[in-house]
Amino acid sequence: LDHEPLRGTGRVLAMNSMSSSGFLSSLLDNMDTLTGPSFSPFQISNEENTTQTSPLLSLPNNLLDKIVSHIPLRDRTRMVARVCRSLRDSVNRSIVSVAFYKTQLDELSDTHIKYFLSIHGSKINAINFDLFRSVEDEACTQWSWRQSVITAVKMCTNLRELDILVCKRHRLRDTDLLTAVPVGLTRLELEMCLRLTESSMRFIFNRLRKLKVLYVSELRILKDPIVSGLVSNLKNLRDLSIIGNPDAPNMDLSASALCHLARLPRLQNLCLEGIPAVTDRFLAELSDTTTNAAARSITSLSLAFCFNFSSMGLQRLARMPKLDSLNLDGITKRDISAGLEKIAAEGRLMRLLLAEGTNVGCDSLGEIVRKSTRLRLLDISSNEVLADWAAANGLVITLFLLIN
Repeated sequence: LDHEPLRGTGRVLAMNSMSSSGFLSSLLDNMDTLTGPSFSPFQISNEENTTQTSPLLSLPNNLLDKIVSHIPLRDRTRMVARVCRSLRDSVNRSIVSVAFYKTQLDELSDTHIKYFLSIHGSKINAINFDLFRSVEDEACTQWSWRQSVITAVKMCTNLRELDILVCKRHRLRDTDLLTAVPVGLTRLELEMCLRLTESSMRFIFNRLRKLKVLYVSELRILKDPIVSGLVSNLKNLRDLSIIGNPDAPNMDLSASALCHLARLPRLQNLCLEGIPAVTDRFLAELSDTTTNAAARSITSLSLAFCFNFSSMGLQRLARMPKLDSLNLDGITKRDISAGLEKIAAEGRLMRLLLAEGTNVGCDSLGEIVRKSTRLRLLDISSNEVLADWAAANGLVITLFLLIN
């Protein structure tokens, strides 16, 4: 429909009824995004608005209005508002994980954290509580810390990953947190588990049966029944890390019980560091591909600071068909050169860690590298095997020939 020129102007407004309808509709559809309020839990006071560094926000309102006014009205309402809405929605969708200390979210009050989680909690699937409120603050007692953590976990109903460092100042009481996490949790990392009891561990095994990743360190109650319960209940584990203290070894765990880990059907990454029960017998059982599923599925194995196996036991690992990453840091008490050469001869190793003084002969190391044609990472830091310049030069030449 063509209109006559508007009286008092030299312009002709040409607009058909269909586009007029679409324009009006888009204007009405976007009005809520133009006027709707937006709050952030990080905004504690009006003073924080003045510290924003974005050039756009530093412009005076009248100047910003003037810039926007140069955009045709149709594009202004249909496109600019849509972009703003898309960005706002994208920000909301992107909040699926929270590391409280790293993002400084733990500096907010409990009220602000609850407000944040009331908006985004249902979408969050991973929370990291490492060092949560670990700074010296008299107001943050153990009780308030524990309640803050439990409340946060309860508000994240779709949580799948939970990392928490339990420091001396803030300690969890047995299962008070674990009763709050969703049963669908697939990743659990617990540092410094000095106070966890046997009943707490059994509770984890019985309730969190969908775990795929489990990491525990300093677990003083690690005994035969604990390992048996783990293997019986957590059959979905892909990644298992049990970190001990080589300076205060746990002698309550036997090699025969540790052998049960070889029965985990989906295990891919196994990390046993500072565990006295890692013996030749355990390595023989772990690498038995005829009877144990883990021997056929493990790709990465860490035995750092385990002192009770020999080179003879180590060479059994050559039978594991998918093993391509091996960590032997800190194996100082016995020379493991012969066993490592046997593994390298299979040509599967891509990552080999021999740091912290691992006892490997200089000539053997060159032979190991030469045989490992797929090797991409070799860590020999803090190892005196390369103290001799000639040895270092020979290793560099071997690596150069291997790469080329």
